[in-house]
This record gives sequence, C-alpha cells and structure tokens, in this order.
Amino acid sequence: MEVKSGEGTVVVADRNRYSDECCNNRGWGSGWGAVGGALVGGGFGAAAVSVWDKINDTKADIQKVESTVQEAKAGIYKDISDAARGVTSEVAGVSRQVEGVGKEVLNNRFATERGLCDLGYKTNSDIRDSRDQMGAGFNRVMDRLCQMEHQQSNCCCEIKSLVRESENRLALQAERNHCEVMKGQQEIKCLIENTAKDQEIARLNRVVDAQRDQNIINSVVQALGNKTA
Repeated sequence: MEVKSGEGTVVVADRNRYSDECCNNRGWGSGWGAVGGALVGGGFGAAAVSVWDKINDTKADIQKVESTVQEAKAGIYKDISDAARGVTSEVAGVSRQVEGVGKEVLNNRFATERGLCDLGYKTNSDIRDSRDQMGAGFNRVMDRLCQMEHQQSNCCCEIKSLVRESENRLALQAERNHCEVMKGQQEIKCLIENTAKDQEIARLNRVVDAQRDQNIINSVVQALGNKTA
C-alpha cells in the first residue's frame, strides 16, 4: 500500500498480500516495495516508485519468459505425442509383420511336421520291405548253404571212396613191386654167385695151368742139368 506525506509517497508492505501471494511469486514486488520504502524513507519516495516500476517490468519479462517456456513445453509435448503415435503405429505395423511371420513359421512347422511324418512312414515301410527282402535273401542263402553242405558231404564221401580205392591199388602195386624187386634181387644174387663161381673156376684153371707150366719148366731145367753133368 502507499502512504502520502508532505515530502512524498512512501510504499508500505502489504502483509496479507505478501503472505497470500509470495508462494506464487506474485507478492514479492510488494515485499520489495516495503523494504525499499523502509530504506529510502520519505525523501526518496519517487526513487522507490521508479525501482518498483523496474521490478514490475522485470516481473512482466519473467512472465513472458514463463509463457514462452510453457509454449515451448507444449510444442515439445506435442512433438513427443506425435512421435509416440508414430512409434505406436510403427510398432503396430511391426507387430502385424511379426504376426504374419509367426503364422508363416507355424505353417512351415506344420508342413515340416507333415513331411517328417510322411518321411517316417515311408522310412518304416522301406525298413519293413528291406527286412522282408533281407529275410528272404537270408533264407535263400541258408538253403544254398544247406545244398552246398550236402554236396560237400557227398563229395567228401566220394573222395574218401576214391582215396580208399587208390590206397588199395597202391598197396597192391607196392606189393607187386616188392615181389618183383625181391625176385630181381634173387636173380642178381644167383647171377653174382654164378659169375663168382665161373671166375673162381677160371682163376683155379689159370693157377693149375701156371703150376703145370712151372713143373714142365722145372723138369726141362733139371733134365738139361743132368745131361750137362
């Protein structure tokens, strides 16, 4: 509030206004006015009013700045809201794409499962067929082995029979050869004996002849000696 005197106007603080508006930064001008009035006194009232005007101008500037800040905040909030709506739209689009990909994945999984089932059925069928074929082939192999075993048994019997016949023939031939060898040895022995006899007789004959010749020579020598005497 203002109090006029003979020397000028003095600004006095309004306590009620200060207490009601200081928290909202609107009553601080009155408080500063009271302080200014108390400092300058009555003689400086005009100067206090000038200061008060400057303070009010500053307050107006501050309010303009606050208004500008509020407008900037509103613009920022709008930009954020628009960006959020854009992001939400993009997220929704991505979600739809993900949903489509998920459906495609599920379809592919179902197709893969059906393919695996079909492959499993075919594999089992092929295994059964192969097992049957292997069983039939094994039976044929066993039959062939039995036939070969029977043939081998018959062949073995035939070989044994041939071996026995060969052994008998060889034994008979060996016996014949032995007899012939023994006979030949006997003939050789007889031949040797006969040859030895003939040689001995011839030797004895030669001895007899030599003795006879010596006797003749001795007789002749003796006869000649007697005549000489």
